[in-house]
Amino acid sequence: MADATLDVVERVLDEVDKSRDVDWTILGERLRSAILDSGEHVDAGFTEAQKAAIVAVCRETYYATSVVARAYAFKAVEALLDRIGE
Repeated sequence: MADATLDVVERVLDEVDKSRDVDWTILGERLRSAILDSGEHVDAGFTEAQKAAIVAVCRETYYATSVVARAYAFKAVEALLDRIGE
């Protein structure tokens, strides 16, 4: 049962990660258009490479939260299974 439960958790988390990819695409575009390309930041003089780097760092941070969430989910399931005696 433990392996089957962990398999289900992994499948659900994979689906969540796919949703996050879509979410990130939208968020990345908004970050770029609403902030980095806005008139408010024209004076900052960001180059296209700098803008791309800022978006990339934000994306990696966003993905890192997914990795942490996945680890916590597995730990929670393992702890629950230990409590019920598996």
